[in-house]
Amino acid sequence: MRRFTFRAVARAAGVGALLALVGVPVLGAAPASASTTNGTATVAPASGGSQATFTVTLPANAACDGDTATYGYHVYSYLVPAGTTISTLTFPGEEPSTGYGLFTSGGTYYGPVNTAVTTGQIVSIPSNFEWAPLVTDAGLTVSQLAGTWETGLVCVNTSGAVTDSWVAQVTFVANGSDPTGFTWTSVAGPPVQSPEISLAVVLPFAGLMVMGGGLWVTRRRSGRKDTLAVTSRRT
Repeated sequence: MRRFTFRAVARAAGVGALLALVGVPVLGAAPASASTTNGTATVAPASGGSQATFTVTLPANAACDGDTATYGYHVYSYLVPAGTTISTLTFPGEEPSTGYGLFTSGGTYYGPVNTAVTTGQIVSIPSNFEWAPLVTDAGLTVSQLAGTWETGLVCVNTSGAVTDSWVAQVTFVANGSDPTGFTWTSVAGPPVQSPEISLAVVLPFAGLMVMGGGLWVTRRRSGRKDTLAVTSRRT
């Protein structure tokens, strides 16, 4: 009975491993969300003075979970200290609940902006964003601004919650020769983090380990039986 139970467990684990390898859902595993979180945003150009204009580009066909016309989704911009969890931001009005955002050269905050009809695609991203309004309009001092921040665009539903996000990092440095007192550089995408190991990776290895353990135990028992048989014949 014990041998049968162990073999059954090993076979079940093996089946689970094979299902994970071929991409068949395993009972109890939650389906992946369609939302984009911590997607890559790119600030272009990647550096400049406080009054240098730039744009933000997203991956091709980047879109919200729903459009504005039917589902009420809108696009906003944000600027928060590095390490902030973007999903914790809310947008109760025209600006984020914490932090700042992207401003055009005229000092206008980007958001809320309508998506494309039906597709929810993010369109009409300005090419004249500028960082100087953070000091001249938003009230930040250069010393407060100095350091690394995260910026980008988010999709927000009718409850003001973030459903999709794209992020880039930007570092501000004080510079006395700049008209507003600082310069900046940017890198695309979220900060590098330790990769998470998904079930699709863990299950095959777990299954193989269990199967290998089963084979080892079976061979060991068979070896013991052979040894006992030889000993019995000798005696």
